[in-house]
Amino acid sequence: MKKMKMKKIFNLGGGKDLDSQVDIDSPYLDVVNGKVKNLIFDKLSGKTTKIKVVLSEDGSEIYTELIDRGELVYRIKEPNLYGELKGESVLIELFYMNTRAKMNFTKAMGIDCVRFGSVFLFNNGFRVYPVGEQSDDTLGLNTRKAQGYSRFLGTREILGLIDINGSTDKFKESSSRDQGLIKTKAYVELHGFFMEKAIKRLEAYVVNVSWTDKLDADSDDLSRILTDQGKSKVVGVIAKLVSGKNISLLDYSEKLIDTVSERSSGFEETIASLQKFVGKADSSELQSKIELAVQRYEELKNAEEESRREAEAERKARKDAELIAFEEIEAREKVQKELEETEIALEEEKKSNLFLRKVTSLDIKSVLEFHHQIGIYSSSLKHLIDLKLDKIRYENEISVEDYKHLLEQVSFKNQQILTISRIATVADFRLSAEEVEEDLIEFSSQYLNNVVSGYHDIDVNWKSDGNEWFIKFRPLDVMVVIENLVHNSTKNNAGSSCIEFSSTVTGKNRLQIDVTDDGNGFSDHLKRDINSIFDIGVSTTDGSGLGLHHVRQVINEMGGSIEADSAYDDGAKLVIRFAK
Repeated sequence: MKKMKMKKIFNLGGGKDLDSQVDIDSPYLDVVNGKVKNLIFDKLSGKTTKIKVVLSEDGSEIYTELIDRGELVYRIKEPNLYGELKGESVLIELFYMNTRAKMNFTKAMGIDCVRFGSVFLFNNGFRVYPVGEQSDDTLGLNTRKAQGYSRFLGTREILGLIDINGSTDKFKESSSRDQGLIKTKAYVELHGFFMEKAIKRLEAYVVNVSWTDKLDADSDDLSRILTDQGKSKVVGVIAKLVSGKNISLLDYSEKLIDTVSERSSGFEETIASLQKFVGKADSSELQSKIELAVQRYEELKNAEEESRREAEAERKARKDAELIAFEEIEAREKVQKELEETEIALEEEKKSNLFLRKVTSLDIKSVLEFHHQIGIYSSSLKHLIDLKLDKIRYENEISVEDYKHLLEQVSFKNQQILTISRIATVADFRLSAEEVEEDLIEFSSQYLNNVVSGYHDIDVNWKSDGNEWFIKFRPLDVMVVIENLVHNSTKNNAGSSCIEFSSTVTGKNRLQIDVTDDGNGFSDHLKRDINSIFDIGVSTTDGSGLGLHHVRQVINEMGGSIEADSAYDDGAKLVIRFAK
């Protein structure tokens, strides 16, 4: 039996004005003829990534906007070069269904979103079968995804619709109700329009921003995207998009399109993308931010390069001195044999050798490596401060923001120096390697129990579920994180007597480290916006508000996340997560 036509049940905007077909004075309007609203799509709009593409009323222009978890990322305009679509009303609205979005959908609808369907097609208000059905691939998304699972989106990851209203001559349904639309020239153009203007642009954002961060799939807010690493990726995607010919940038997110910390590993690439972007954005404020960020980066880079040159020169001088010293030792040993007949000379030689041999019997290579690293960081501090003093001397004054920025840099470098100084005599670990591939859990627990425990008046403990977690990391980064977290719990008004790190590895390649203490917890005013404790200048105790800011920066750079648990009642609790 032939299937009955189903009237469109989605009302997402765009298309012809259906209000003109409704008797708005009817007393039965809200009972019978009221607009059908799609509440689940409304909810999804604020919980996942959405792209919306529409043709202007005269069909001459294409408008596209991308929204990520309620935040407008960009809105652009471009000429419509699809001749067959001019004069038609076309709306495409797609939602990327990440892990959290799928959970929200199932909870709200009582059905798995994959079984519900994917991208539905409507022609003049009527559903076109079988497009959008679970087993259907009329649009070719799954065939395409098979060519690159890590590069393309398939029907299991997208929910949405294509809504066309216009000429019945251009878009004709097959005589068999389950064969979709006839492949007319207009239909072919519609499919190309769908792929180029909607699918590929959604993919560009999802693949390069969301998929590169394994933890983002579990989030229904922008916390992962608002990191330096997240913003860098967003800037790169939009800069590439708006560099296209005839694309006009109408609006963008100032929260996401922003400069990043000069300590971020992707700083130079991000700034290069921003400089391409700012021409289209026509924003003098953004241009000023870029110039200031570049200036700070150059200052930091020059300071570090100068400090490394000085440290290398010192290292070379020290090695030359060591060579001379060891040559003297050999010479003295030779002289010692020659002067055996003189007891006084022999005793003098023994005393000299005794001192030198004591020095050389130490693990001098390790000690000198610690000294070398401390020299680099302290010299870098000196150059940063000297630069600012010169600026004050010759440019009269610097801004408060510049002062805050300088102090933040000084604080971080000082924390690195302090951390190195503490492990130099008690830890059998070499800092010569910038990055190592080790068991993060074992390294962290040993550092906490063998080093940190000796410098803080608080009980420390690492509780592990027995699993390993091998990744690449910079040892000093991990040390700084642990030092800051422990130090934060030892402040006078924190009221803590112990702090515990509890690590758990799950079957989904996830590592979670719960950090808890038995202190006073977070104050009520902080609980109202609990994750603000990681913002620069926000202090949970009586400190500078830089410790937790540095912790978040380092963990984000490692590809992880950290958040506070405001519901924890027995003190303070922080949750750190990593994903492979």
